[in-house]
Amino acid sequence: MEMKIDKTELTEILEKAEMKGRYYDGNKSKNASLANYAYCLVEGNGAYSAGQGVLFVYNADLTTGCGFRSEVQTNDEGMTPFILDIIKTKAYLKPFTDEVTLTVGDYLTISDGCEIAKLPLVTEHPARDMIKLISGRFNKLVNPVKQYLDDMDDEDATPAFEYAVFGKTEYECGLTTTGRQLAEAVKACDAVDLARYKIDTNGETVTLSSERNITDSFTYQLDDVGLFGEPATMEFTGDILKFVQGEKMVQVHIKDDSPLILMTPNSLLVKAPYLTR
Repeated sequence: MEMKIDKTELTEILEKAEMKGRYYDGNKSKNASLANYAYCLVEGNGAYSAGQGVLFVYNADLTTGCGFRSEVQTNDEGMTPFILDIIKTKAYLKPFTDEVTLTVGDYLTISDGCEIAKLPLVTEHPARDMIKLISGRFNKLVNPVKQYLDDMDDEDATPAFEYAVFGKTEYECGLTTTGRQLAEAVKACDAVDLARYKIDTNGETVTLSSERNITDSFTYQLDDVGLFGEPATMEFTGDILKFVQGEKMVQVHIKDDSPLILMTPNSLLVKAPYLTR
């Protein structure tokens, strides 16, 4: 299987999937990553016009799953999965510029017509069950967000907000905001150095907070928000900065004591709730 993709775009997807940032570690935060492996799936000509396809990139651990998609040129006529070592692949991509061709066989070959890099593929992702869960729901969750954003750009359209359904869990609370504002909120709350966050809506306002104790906390109110549905509160841990940065719009779906769902027109992040023991 061969596919062509812009080198910078692929690197950015791998960096987002790596989700390197702050993670909860007891009473403080530590620098870590979600996992060093990217489960990739190329969907080819069977579902798209000749020569066109989509690359899906997933990563996960036991409590978090994320997915990203990008249009590519490919000769694949079906679906080809492969697993990359993220750090190694980013290092091998660094010398290249512009468009690269990825050839997947017994190993991965990266070429731009002049330089050629070869690197081994990974045989198994350690969080395969979570990836299967996320990949099976990706398009169903993300496609309405893309349609919502398209309607926002259409002066004659009235955007229709769709509440998320994840498995058997129905969400009655959702909001839309910008990646910039979510990133600002997370960075502000990181003054507490905990990487544990609570998102709370009362039907009128939305706040993100981080609290070590009653006398040590930070609360950020999000102003540029479209809020839908019923009040809800949930707490989560770990990095979301890499996921939201640079995104024009992010949809957030929350439900008491249920997973957090963040979606953009081409990406999905699901985080299990933090439940106080």
